[in-house]
Amino acid sequence: MSARRAPEVQLESLEPGDEEFHRTMWRYWRELGVDPNPLWASRYLSRIDDEQGIDRFTFWASTGSERCGFAMVRLQPDWLLPERTVGYIAEFYVFPSHRRRGVGRVMAERMIAFARSRGAEDVELDVLPTNRRGMQFWQALGFTLSHHHMRYAR
Repeated sequence: MSARRAPEVQLESLEPGDEEFHRTMWRYWRELGVDPNPLWASRYLSRIDDEQGIDRFTFWASTGSERCGFAMVRLQPDWLLPERTVGYIAEFYVFPSHRRRGVGRVMAERMIAFARSRGAEDVELDVLPTNRRGMQFWQALGFTLSHHHMRYAR
């Protein structure tokens, strides 16, 4: 039995103002069960556009000529040791039609390598507590649970 070969995944830097990306973010949020306030969503998408290539790096992923997802890495100073850079995988989405094929693993490995190539000593991310498959995916890549982030919502 031979090991499954990793798919060829190309990454293309997102162009600010990409309307397809904005529509895809809404699809992503709906799939996660998140219903963002339209004003918040508009400002968040504008911020992604404004910070692209500065400290936020968003990439379309594709296999051949077909897009299969996107990933975003932020580079930021560590809050306690600002001379250290931390990579943060801020958004990560594999289209449902491309899941369970190794695409996500390749995308994640490339995002980690990208952050490290830009000086990140650590790479962090958040996973919604309802996203069990996401938690298992990231743990299989070597991430460990470091804390629970809670929000007061009254």
